[in-house]
Amino acid sequence: TALCWVEDASLLAVGTNDGLIALVDPFSLSSTSPSVQAHKSSILCLCTIPVRMCFGCDVVDIASGVISRETSIHLWSISARHIDRLGSLENSQGEVTAIASDPSGRVLYSGGHDHVIRLWDLRRMQCVRFLEDRNSSLGMHRGAITSLVAPTEN
Repeated sequence: TALCWVEDASLLAVGTNDGLIALVDPFSLSSTSPSVQAHKSSILCLCTIPVRMCFGCDVVDIASGVISRETSIHLWSISARHIDRLGSLENSQGEVTAIASDPSGRVLYSGGHDHVIRLWDLRRMQCVRFLEDRNSSLGMHRGAITSLVAPTEN
């Protein structure tokens, strides 16, 4: 249910309805490694983290979010076409339905059913800001945030 390019567009990361993440060759559509049970339910969003700044390492490639009672965003490394979980961003108050990374790889944006856009500092692994409508208990949006586009470099 979600796709994103990894490794300079040589692979697709695919998130499925049953919570799996698989790496797929975009030309043959064959899996390049075993799938990983990433979440307990449908994966709705995946994004590439361009510069791989999390945890001070150089292997973080993707983030994933789901629609379920599970509210965390998981961070994954892809190394030698193998997927490993690195950690999670907690404190999201609702189901995560959209994520995007800025070009520097330092900030991740998330949105979901709680009608709030969160900005996550990937170096500190915490939410540093959120955007919501203070005049409404439902936030700025009347429905779930289903897509996000991060700012681009000038």
